[in-house]
Amino acid sequence: MRGALTLRAATLGVAKTFVLHGNIPLNYPLWFLFTLFLVRQLANIVLPAKSSKSFIPVCALVVCVAYLLSFLLWKYHTQWLPFYIANSIVGLMFFTLGYCISQYETQWWLCLPCIVGYIACYIWGFSIVQYFPNTLHAGHYLLNMPTALCGIVTFNVICRLVVKYVPQIIAPFEIVAKNAMILYVAHGLLYVTIFEVILKFEIVRLMPYAFSLMIAAYVMLLPGVCILYNRIKKNGVGIRPAIS
Repeated sequence: MRGALTLRAATLGVAKTFVLHGNIPLNYPLWFLFTLFLVRQLANIVLPAKSSKSFIPVCALVVCVAYLLSFLLWKYHTQWLPFYIANSIVGLMFFTLGYCISQYETQWWLCLPCIVGYIACYIWGFSIVQYFPNTLHAGHYLLNMPTALCGIVTFNVICRLVVKYVPQIIAPFEIVAKNAMILYVAHGLLYVTIFEVILKFEIVRLMPYAFSLMIAAYVMLLPGVCILYNRIKKNGVGIRPAIS
């Protein structure tokens, strides 16, 4: 984002970034949408219907192959490849897991081991992979998938318990969920804008204040963006999100 804005940077530079990373410079978090699109296309090709006799074997094979490929792409430092190759493979692995186990998400034989596993990870340390560039930040790469799976299932159990026993506290989260796509798209643009302001006024060294400024700006500006978007959508103007 730094440097002079030229026609070349605004055209060829943006095109190059998209080809290599699957996003655009003004809104880096949007890489996830392109990766999700690729994952959905791959899933339509390789995954059978749940009613098929080959459903479980094929899902298990897809998860194992994707797991191995993502590990090899990380191990042999293939960051020179377009990022969406590796993160689409990782995405297909998690998509397949979710597609396969969603029908069992309330079963004790799945929930109990995942809760125990998540507690163990909390005690001994998490394995953290940044999925966009497929890089390891902490722990062991091969432990990231089971760590993430345990966390997802545990969080799902907690949410179900909250909805069942203290439903009155979920109203703010429902608002966020209803506006998830517009919040996702808008927060990256706000981040870039706020980051540029912080750099211009040279307060980036004051990281606690910079972080607080970003949080404050998100709290003040994102609700306004949601209200504006919903008002435009209500009046029949604008484009509805393609992913619900």
